[in-house]
Formats: sequence, C-alpha cells, structure tokens
Amino acid sequence: MKGADSTAPLALGLAAALGLLADGLFPAGPEGAGFALWILFLGVAAVTVARRVDPASAGAVGGWSAVSTAAAAALLLRDTPVVIPAMWLVMLASASMVLLRAGGVRLWTTRPVDHVVGFAAVPARAALGTIALAVDAQPPPDSSRRRIAAVLRGVVLAVPLLLLFGALFAAADAGFERYVERFAALWLEDLLAHLAVIFGFGWIAAGLLSGVRAKRLPNPFTGFTPPRLGSGETAVVLGSLAALFLTFVGFQLGYLFGGREVIEVTSGLTVADYARRGFFELMVVGLATVGVLLVGDALSSARRLFRWLAAVLIGCALVILASAVQRLMLYTNAFGLTVDRITAAVVMAWVAAVLVLFAVTVLRDRPGRFSSAAVLAGIAAVFVLALINPGAMAARSNLDRAMAGAREADVAFLSHLSADAVPAILQRVDELPPAAQCELGRSLLDRWGDAPYGGHDDRDWRGWNAARSAARRAVQVSEARLTAAAHDC
Repeated sequence: MKGADSTAPLALGLAAALGLLADGLFPAGPEGAGFALWILFLGVAAVTVARRVDPASAGAVGGWSAVSTAAAAALLLRDTPVVIPAMWLVMLASASMVLLRAGGVRLWTTRPVDHVVGFAAVPARAALGTIALAVDAQPPPDSSRRRIAAVLRGVVLAVPLLLLFGALFAAADAGFERYVERFAALWLEDLLAHLAVIFGFGWIAAGLLSGVRAKRLPNPFTGFTPPRLGSGETAVVLGSLAALFLTFVGFQLGYLFGGREVIEVTSGLTVADYARRGFFELMVVGLATVGVLLVGDALSSARRLFRWLAAVLIGCALVILASAVQRLMLYTNAFGLTVDRITAAVVMAWVAAVLVLFAVTVLRDRPGRFSSAAVLAGIAAVFVLALINPGAMAARSNLDRAMAGAREADVAFLSHLSADAVPAILQRVDELPPAAQCELGRSLLDRWGDAPYGGHDDRDWRGWNAARSAARRAVQVSEARLTAAAHDC
C-alpha cells in the first residue's frame, strides 16, 4: 500500500494523544460523556489515517465511526443494564466493519465468515496491532532520530513486561510486596494509575489504528473449500427438518387461532404454564434455523432443491416465532412486562427480519447482501431497544396492573430497576398502598437521594449520564414526600 509506512508515525502520534485524552476524560473509568467524546476522537483519528492510506475508504470508515459514536452517546441516555452491553456490541460491530473495509471487503459483498473474522480481528488488533505499528514506524537507517525511536519502542515493549513480572514478584514475596507498596505510597500510586490509563488506552487506540492501515484483513478461511452436499444429502437433512417443522406448525396453528380455551384443552396446561414452557425454546429454534440455513447455503450443491426446502423452513420458522410472540403476550398479560421480556421481543423481531432477509437475498442469488443487511438490522434493533426505554416501560406496566387491581405492585422488582424507571415510578408512587410507598420511597432515597439515605453522585460532567441525572432530580423534587413515606419503615 503506497504511503502506508509514512502513516505509521501519524497513527502512533494520534494514539499517544488519545491515551493522554483518556486520562483526562475517564476520572472513574470509561463511561459517561467523557467516554463518548473519546470514541468520537478515536473515529476522527481513524478517518484521518484512512484518508492518508486509502481516500476511497475514508467515507466508509467515517460512517461506521459515526455509528460507534452514536452507540457511545446512547450510553449517556440509558442506565438499563441490558442496553449497556448491547451498545458495546454495536461498537464492536462498527469497529469490525471498519477493519473489513480497510482490508478491502466492501459492505454489500461480505460473507458470514467475513464478519466472524472481523469480530475476531478487533480484540486481536487492540492487543497486538501496536507492535506492528511500532515496527512500521521505524525511521530509515540514516535518520538522526533512529536512536530516539529505538528507545521509545523499547519503552513501549518493556512497560507491560515490567508490570507483569513486578506483579508476579510482589505476589510471590511478602517483603518485596511491602517494599513496592511503600515505594508506591510515596509518590508512584497516582502516577502509576495515570500512566496505566494513558498507556492502556493509547495501546488500544494504536492497535485499532493499525487495522485502518492494513492492506488486507488476514482470513484463515481463504482458500478453504468446504465439503459439498449433493441433492441426496440436502433432501434428507433439510427435507426431514421441513417435515418436523410442518408437523409442529400444524399444532401451533390451532393455538394461534383457537384462543385460551383451545390452549388449555389441547395442551393440558394453564395459559401461564403454556407460555412459560415454550417461549425461550421457540426463540432458540428461530436462531438455530438461521444457522442451519447458513451452513446449508455454504455446503449444498443442489441449489434449486435447497431454495425450495429453505423457503419451507423459513415460512415455518416465521410461524413458530409468531407462536413465541403469542406466548410472550400471554405471559405478559399474566405476569406483566419485565426488561428481559421486552429485550426478548426485540431479539425475536431481529430474528424474523434475518429470516426474511435470507429469503430475499440468498434465495434470490444475492448472497453478498445478506450478511451486512443482518448486521445492520441488528444494530437498528439495539438502537430501537434503547429508544423505547425498557426500564420505564416495565415500571409503567407493573404500576398500571397494580392500579387496575390485576396484581399487587412488585416493590422488590420496582426497587431494582435502573435510573430509567425512576421518573415513571415517581408518577404513580402516591397511588400505592402505604406499606409499598414506605418500602419503595426508602429504596429510591437510598439509591438516588442525598444524606441521610446515601446517594449516587456523577456530577462530574465526564461521567454524566442523562438517566441517572434525571432520576436524581426527580427524587430531589419528591424528597419531602418520599421521606415522609419512608419514615415508617
């Protein structure tokens, strides 16, 4: 790649700046507004390197960097636990797409195996890419800066080894450990913490930027020819699955259209037990069907037969997902919404979208469009999950059912919801029985109030989160009535 070596010093310099920036933006770890800003600057650095290496890829790198920044920004809006790892997954997917594009793989020509390689490449680059970048940044032999560069590379390589063996020696010998602790207590404790942040995040940034410079993304599956399945194998494997699916769907159609009475008479279960027993199993069936179809597409040489049987499996799987949705609705009507049930509904919608995408791409001889479309659909599903605010939805559902007399308010459940649910809880808390008000009021004050009940403080703008800030303000506004309700606990 022409000019690639000249970009190595630029990438190292940007990574060093990002390490210093991390030390200033992460007072208590990578979270809040500081983390979103760091991801934004990492994206800017990636685009800067891409423009120097391959201007044609800079637009795609910038687009995926924007998606990653949007995911980091979404972490500022929500505090629901399931949203946090989902957004990290979006950032991982965005980084993998950047590495794929930099390695010459275009969006609408990807295969499923490309995404597997891309996902694996992100942590590999973050861990090891800095070494390759340091080697590429070596100045020519006649450069006057050769000695300085050699020393800097030596420091980069020596620091993790010193930390590793120093920690092992301290763990092995109590006297050495006390010496290290006294030495650190004098002046190294804060310095080492800052250096660890600078070095750690600078190392990760350099590794990822090395991937932007890569001429190609190593793919261990390149040149691998999988064994092929003929018409006989395809007919037996997919045909037997299709027969099983059709048989099961025949049972489900009666449940779908027969209502509560048919369910109780036919299955011998109550509606609640029926819903509890099969929901997650049917969702797994939908996911497993996608896997079977992907493997079948890669192995089957009987394309016409495969397309017909795959279409039958997709149709059956969609009916099965509809049955899973029905079970989820029945279970929700019986026991109310939870964050897990809302998340499961979003996952099922994504699985259904993937099945439809498989039908309109792979089965119509456009396989290159399927993988990226499935990834984009997954990213969209994660953002939808964040936008609908599952914590607040679950709280409102529980309180509405309690007010309607369907069930008592689940105070323990409400007390453990995240900051996203606090404003919704406070809107209805006065309508609860005194005992529930007492317990819930004390819990809210413990988690989000000020003294004497404790508190949760992220007033430093670098760790600011909109949901936590809104919860704290709402509890402060309602502090007098919550204190009065909690007095009797």
